[in-house]
Amino acid sequence: MQKNLRMRPALTADAETIASLYAASLAALHQAPVTADEWASVLSERDPDEEHYIIEADGIPTAWVKINGLQNKDTVWLSMLVVDPAKHRQGIGKYAVEAFEAVGLARGFRSFAIRTTADNIPARSLYRSCGYTETEREAFCYYQKTI
Repeated sequence: MQKNLRMRPALTADAETIASLYAASLAALHQAPVTADEWASVLSERDPDEEHYIIEADGIPTAWVKINGLQNKDTVWLSMLVVDPAKHRQGIGKYAVEAFEAVGLARGFRSFAIRTTADNIPARSLYRSCGYTETEREAFCYYQKTI
């Protein structure tokens, strides 16, 4: 179990870190590569409906979280969770889900949702272990939780 975890807002300067984490997880994400410059552009846009966070383990960036739906009235979404593959199974994913829920609760949300690919068994297991219920499964699996 990893100790000394903290989640902080991602800065434009974190674009290289996010690009690296994302690139290391492309197979599980089923996505195309995104450059650090493209991430810098996304981070500098300051979309009011989404926020990006970096999770640090002992001060070292270890995961990236993207939350969206912040302008919804009912449900907030964990739309991306990427943990450094070398740090899997150390409690970072669970910490990230709990931190996502804390952000949502602080903004008045009680309904939380997550989407992942159907073949991402570790992510699906994580979300179930955090109390999420699968509500739909096709190419993607959708999970829901009310607090």
